[in-house]
Amino acid sequence: MKCPHCNKDYKGRVCPYCGEESISEEKVIEKVSKKNIFLIVLSFILSFLSFYFPIFIAVGVVSLAVSFYFIKEEKEHKKKMYFVNAIIIILFISSFVTYATPYYEEYFGYKKIEKTLDIELPNNKCNEYEYISGFENNNISYTYYKYELKLEEYESLKNDERNFEYLNDWYIKIVSDLKSSYIIYDFINKEESYPKNKFEYHYMFLQLEEVDGKYFAHVYKVEKRNY
Repeated sequence: MKCPHCNKDYKGRVCPYCGEESISEEKVIEKVSKKNIFLIVLSFILSFLSFYFPIFIAVGVVSLAVSFYFIKEEKEHKKKMYFVNAIIIILFISSFVTYATPYYEEYFGYKKIEKTLDIELPNNKCNEYEYISGFENNNISYTYYKYELKLEEYESLKNDERNFEYLNDWYIKIVSDLKSSYIIYDFINKEESYPKNKFEYHYMFLQLEEVDGKYFAHVYKVEKRNY
């Protein structure tokens, strides 16, 4: 680059001979910075959205990758941008972990239950959540959800024609003391039916309960494997 003031060749933003700043170089830096700022802001927004919609984790990772690529062109604020991107990476990791931990199940487990049992539940955090692993002969595990229902939600589930009559069945007694009808789904046979094999099974069922004018849905996802 040739200095417009002293007409000498140099590299950089400031001429080492006369101290004149290069306007053209400033424009290049400004343009790169705007691009990086946009990508970082986009990644930051996606990291928060990913806590509610997991698809944004993948989109955010792509955005971050592009951001890291263009940060290499930055001349002044590279370290700061790397630091901000590191924070965003932590947010994405936290988001991903929530979908593989009880935190996600407690807040969003109703979605999987609704899809499996073809029912409607309150779309919020369940009142109680518990995961039990390795009880009895150490190869049985189950997940328990409890939701408080409105009267109309309770009546809708109670009148569901798929309700099985409670007959002290072994697959209910394994985890539940409540004696009520139930809606059940067998994951192994992929049908709305009770498990046939006492030695290996994987199923989900829902029971209803009314206590002192309050209505509850108890959901159990039970699994036993022979390894």
